[in-house]
Amino acid sequence: MLDSDVVEHFFEDVDIAKLVDPQTKFFTAILGGPAEFADLRLAAAHAQLNVSHAHFDEIVTLLNQTLSDADFTLEDLDTTLAAVKARWSIIVRYYYAITGYQLTAYSVHQCRHLHCRG
Repeated sequence: MLDSDVVEHFFEDVDIAKLVDPQTKFFTAILGGPAEFADLRLAAAHAQLNVSHAHFDEIVTLLNQTLSDADFTLEDLDTTLAAVKARWSIIVRYYYAITGYQLTAYSVHQCRHLHCRG
């Protein structure tokens, strides 16, 4: 993702080491592991990023390539990509503009305070 002209700007001022834990929890949760990762936490993490359809599609493409290169089984690859694609409406900013749904400051604060478990 850091080498992608489409999405690299999202990571310019990000401490990549701090992304490892939440990303690990997210992927563990969607693969049925013991970790939990609430959609509200995912929404809060992406709320101010203005992720577009093109950004989302690039992330899915890069994720597919990365997991394929890591020898994910076809079943785990399909499960992971389906789970990510199912969260399109949480991540892509365009959704909020069309529906009028707004992630409120309170829900973002609540999510951070509660660490968005479950």
